[in-house]
Amino acid sequence: MKKILFLLMLLVVAGACKRDKVGQVSILDPAALSKEVDKVEMVLERYVIASEKQDLDLIHNIWAPDTNIMVIGTEGTERLIGWSEIQDAFRIQFNSIQQPYLSVHDQVIGINPTGTTAWFSEVLNYSFIRDEKPVRLEGVRFTGVMERRDSVWLIVQSHLSLPAATE
Repeated sequence: MKKILFLLMLLVVAGACKRDKVGQVSILDPAALSKEVDKVEMVLERYVIASEKQDLDLIHNIWAPDTNIMVIGTEGTERLIGWSEIQDAFRIQFNSIQQPYLSVHDQVIGINPTGTTAWFSEVLNYSFIRDEKPVRLEGVRFTGVMERRDSVWLIVQSHLSLPAATE
């Protein structure tokens, strides 16, 4: 009886595994994955350009317009959820600074084997004028997650952090 029960359980598990494989998305070959990484890199480049031009329309095209996307900012309580809150934060930022300039280094991009989800990290140096005074933030860490929707990569989550002040 135990052997029959064990065999029955194996059949159930095997059947479940087969059903999972039927519903899977195909795995991309290395060349296709490399092209998707290049597309993600271009989205991040457009993000820098949009930030420097203070172009809210371009930023809107880079972010998913969902109500559950998220930005965790540099302030301890800064957590923006949904495109509406994120858009408002960009408006406030763009209205309070002039001449923004960003330089990016140490960029790393990862992508899942199906080419539907990507993650990134990079370090930014961010200069701008606020209240007629120059401001320079160095070593800003910017990380995030993107989803590919209808062949377009969109940011769905990001996190910014500043390095700890050293004495």
